[in-house]
Amino acid sequence: MLFSMTGYGEAETFTSRGKLSVQLKSLNSKNFELNFRANSSFQQFELDAKKQLLKKLKRGKIELFVFEDSTNIAAHKINRAVVAEYMKQLKSISAAPDEILFPLTLRMPDALKNLNKKTTSSQIKELKKLLDKSIDKLILYRINEGKSIEKYLRNKILNIEKKLNKIEKGNQLRIKKRKSKLIEKLKKINIKIDKERLEQEVFYYIEKLDINEEINRLKHHTAFFKQELNNKDIVKGKKLGFISQEIGREINTVGSKANDVSLQKLVVQIKDLVEQIKEQVPNIL
Repeated sequence: MLFSMTGYGEAETFTSRGKLSVQLKSLNSKNFELNFRANSSFQQFELDAKKQLLKKLKRGKIELFVFEDSTNIAAHKINRAVVAEYMKQLKSISAAPDEILFPLTLRMPDALKNLNKKTTSSQIKELKKLLDKSIDKLILYRINEGKSIEKYLRNKILNIEKKLNKIEKGNQLRIKKRKSKLIEKLKKINIKIDKERLEQEVFYYIEKLDINEEINRLKHHTAFFKQELNNKDIVKGKKLGFISQEIGREINTVGSKANDVSLQKLVVQIKDLVEQIKEQVPNIL
């Protein structure tokens, strides 16, 4: 099973202070990155959230938003300086009247001072539960995305293997033709050549053109790629990336040694398939 690195999850609940909600987004990244956004009363939660996220999500560029929409007006006081600055900035980019802009400023970070400044352990506990729910939803999103990517990759690898089989068959015929043409040309020269030496030179020349070793390595790489797709490990995007790079290197070598129009066409087609795989691999966890 593959997991995509793209995902979204959210959860909310109501507390004595109002509505508490958590939104979680995940995008591609080589490592784990966290962008934590919350008002000042929940800043202390960042370290715990990071541990919680890293344990379950492993990798990706994670954006975590914690919102508290208080229904208890008495528990808050308008932060006049902050709201005034918000109003000033909004007026510089909008011609809307104050009665429309003012309610918007109250929803912005730190517009309201929380008179109950201390966030209790029970509230943090509730926040952890919400984050867990959001993570579970995001993982489900990743699984569904991963299924589509896996189907796509399996199709590309299957096409590579089919074209590789055609190259293998074409290569056997190509070597025979090259060998017979070379011997005919040498005979036409009509000079005395030691038979044993001739066979050695022909063998050396044909060996330089031979791509059987590269074909065998390509077969190994494609089999390894499929093996990793079946692997139960959750994190395997980087490994699949390494394998696809090796496939690309080998097919480039085949292209440089093939020196045959029909085989070159197949090589180009395989290169295109490899590039399509490389485009999708970074999306995998």
